[in-house]
Amino acid sequence: MAAPTRVAELINTIAADDTLRDRLTKAADDAARAEIIASLGFSDVTPADVRAHASDTPAPGVEEVDDAQLAEVAGGGDTITTLTTTTTVTASAVAAT
Repeated sequence: MAAPTRVAELINTIAADDTLRDRLTKAADDAARAEIIASLGFSDVTPADVRAHASDTPAPGVEEVDDAQLAEVAGGGDTITTLTTTTTVTASAVAAT
């Protein structure tokens, strides 16, 4: 099994390239996807590794919320900060789906 950092590198590579994403989506099966992944220099990462670690890797551009930001959203802080944090959390949730 590939290291989670390698899986994250691969996910970020795929996320940055629309053409690559399209090729992987249209690949006939895991063997075809593995061949494409290997051609990128990620032969140590299998499609099963990606499935196993994908939830560990935030989508590019997704900002994690720290405890202080979460507390403000949950019931406190000023309106502008709360609105900004809520927007960030909502955008992150949408990007992750």
